[in-house]
Amino acid sequence: MSIWNRFIWIAICIFCTLSVRANDKQHLIDSLKTIIQVKADTNAAMAYYELGKVYTTISLDSSVKYFLKGQASAVDLNFTKGKIYNWRGLGSVLGRQGRYEEALSFLDKGMQLIQNENLPVVNRVDFLINTGAAHYFAGNIGKAIESYIEAVRLCRENGFDKKRALLLNNLGIFYRNLERHEDAIGIYEEALELRTNMKDTMGVANILFNSAAAYGKMKAYEKALENQEKAIELYRAIGSEDDLRHARLSLGTILKDTEKYREALEVLQPIAENPNRNLRPSSDILLHLTLAEIYLHFDQANRAKDMLDRIEPQLSESSFLKEKVHHASLLIEIHDRKNNVAGANQARKRYISLLQEKSDAESKELKKEMETKYLSIEKDHEIDMLNAKNEIAEIQLKSAKQRNIGFAIGFGILAILSFFLFRIYQKIKVQHTMISKANEEKAILLKEIHHRVKNNLQVVSSLLGLQSRYVGDDTALDAIKTGRSRVQSMSILHQNLYRNENLKSIRVKKYFGELGHNLFSTYHLGDKEVEFETDIDDLELDIDIVVPMGLIVNELISNALKHAFPDKKKGTIRLIIKQAGDNIRMCVQDNGVGIQQTELPDRSASLGLQLIKSFSEKLDADVHITNDSGTSIELIFNPENLVQAA
Repeated sequence: MSIWNRFIWIAICIFCTLSVRANDKQHLIDSLKTIIQVKADTNAAMAYYELGKVYTTISLDSSVKYFLKGQASAVDLNFTKGKIYNWRGLGSVLGRQGRYEEALSFLDKGMQLIQNENLPVVNRVDFLINTGAAHYFAGNIGKAIESYIEAVRLCRENGFDKKRALLLNNLGIFYRNLERHEDAIGIYEEALELRTNMKDTMGVANILFNSAAAYGKMKAYEKALENQEKAIELYRAIGSEDDLRHARLSLGTILKDTEKYREALEVLQPIAENPNRNLRPSSDILLHLTLAEIYLHFDQANRAKDMLDRIEPQLSESSFLKEKVHHASLLIEIHDRKNNVAGANQARKRYISLLQEKSDAESKELKKEMETKYLSIEKDHEIDMLNAKNEIAEIQLKSAKQRNIGFAIGFGILAILSFFLFRIYQKIKVQHTMISKANEEKAILLKEIHHRVKNNLQVVSSLLGLQSRYVGDDTALDAIKTGRSRVQSMSILHQNLYRNENLKSIRVKKYFGELGHNLFSTYHLGDKEVEFETDIDDLELDIDIVVPMGLIVNELISNALKHAFPDKKKGTIRLIIKQAGDNIRMCVQDNGVGIQQTELPDRSASLGLQLIKSFSEKLDADVHITNDSGTSIELIFNPENLVQAA
C-alpha cells in the first residue's frame, strides 16, 4: 500500500470511528459506498470490510455480501490485509448464521496465509478465537476448546492480557457446558486475576457471576453466594441494570437450592413483576420455574401454576429439554395437590416422554463428542508417523554425506536395511492403527453403556418418586424411599463413570460427596436440623470396590437419617474415608440416640442391615460398631487383596 493510500485509509478509520460514536450509521454507510465507487483499490477492499462490520448489527445477510465483495477485491489485488480482515469477518458472521463449513473454510484460508507470510501472532490469535466460536455454534465444544486453549497459550506468551481474559471467560463457559465445573473454576480464577490487575470492573463482575454459577453446580453454595453478591455490588456500582437483573436471578436460584425459600422469593418476585425485565429467554424460563418451585414449597399451587402458564408458549417452541422436563415434573405435583387426576396423568405421560427424549439427545451428544475425540487422536497418530518418517529421512541424509571408499557397498546395505525397516514400520503402523481404533470403539461403547444405565436408573428413580405420592402407608412409603436411594446410589456411580476418561475407576471424594448430599435431598428432613460432614481422601478406586462401598454408605446414612434423630433432634452425620497404610478406613458416625447391637446380625434383621453385612463380607472388611455419644460403624479393608482376588 502506498503512503498516500495509507493516509487515506487512516482518515477513513478516524471518520468511521467518529460516525459510529455519533450513531450516524446511515451517514457512515453512504460514505463507505462512495469510497467503493471511486476506485477498485485496496481502500475499496477495506471499505467493504467496514460495511460488513456495520451490517452485523443490521442484517447478517448484507454483512456476508459485503465481506464477500471485500475478499474478492483483496484476492484480485493480492492485498494481504484485505484478505485477512474480510476472511475473518466471513468466519464470524457465517458461523452465527449456522453455515459452519463455509465459515471454517474462510478461517482456514486465513490461518494458512498467516503462516505462509509469517504475519504478526495477534492475527493467529484472532483467527483461533473465531474458529473456536464457529465450532461452538456447530456444537463441537471439544474442537472449540482446542482452538481457545491454543489462543490462550499464544496470548500468555505474547502479553495479550485483554484477549486472554476474554478467552478464559469463554473457556469457562465451555467447560460448564460439559459439566466440568472444577475445570471452569480454575479457568475463572486465572481470568479474575487478569481482570483485577487490568482494573476492569465489568470484567471482574462477569467473572464473579459465571464462577458463582459453577460453584452452584458443584453445590459449594457458600462460595456461590459470596461471588454472586460481589457481582451484584459491582453491577450496581457500574449502573448495568440488565446484568444486575441476571445476577439477582442467579442469586435467587442459589438461595432456593439452599432451601432459603423466603429470601429467594424476596429476590425473585420483584424481577418477575417487572414488565420491562429484559431477560434472555432461557433466563426468563429459569425465573418462572424457580418461582413455581418456591410457591409449591409454600403450598400455593395456583400461583405456581400461573408461573408455569406464563412460560409454556416460549418453552414449547424452544429446544430446552432440561427445562421442559422440569416444567412437566412441577405440573405433576401441582395437579396432584389440586386432586386433578386427569391433568396429573397427562403431565406424567409428557414427563416420561421428555425424559426419554432428553436421554436420546444426551446419547447423541456423547457419541458426537467421542467421535471428535477419536478423530483428534487419529490426527495425532498421523503427525507422529510423519515425524518418524522425517527422522528416518534425516538419518539417511547424514549417512549419505559420510561418503568414503566403501560408499557403494554401504549404500547397498543401507538400502536393503531401509527396505526391511520400512516394511516392518508399515506393518507396525497398520497394527497400531487397528489396535487404537478398537480401543477407541470399546471406550465409546463402554461410555454409552454407562450413560444409558445412568439414564435408565434415573427413570426408575423418577417413577419411584412419582409412585410415592400415592402411597399412604408409612412403612410402604419408607420402603419406596429406601429403594429409590439405592437406585440413585448406582445412578450417581454410572454418571461419574461415563464422564471419566478412566472407565474402571472412580474418584472417591467426588462420588461420595454427591451420594451424601443426594440422600439428604431424598429424605428432605423438613425442619430437622441435621448437618452432613465429610472427611474423604482424594482416592481413585476400582469400580468393583466402590460399588459395595457406595451401597454400604447408602444404607448407613439412610438409617441414621431415619432413626438417629427422633423428635426433630439436631445433629450431625459424618462420613470418613481415609487411606490407612495399605488399608482403607470407612466410617459413618452420628451423634444421635445410638443403637443397641454392637455387631451385625446374621439373620432376621432388616434388609438394610443384611445388605451391609453382605457387602462387608464382599469387601472382606473388619466391622466395628460403637455407641459412644451416638453411633459409629467402621469398616477396614485392604483394596489390593480384593483386586488380586478378582
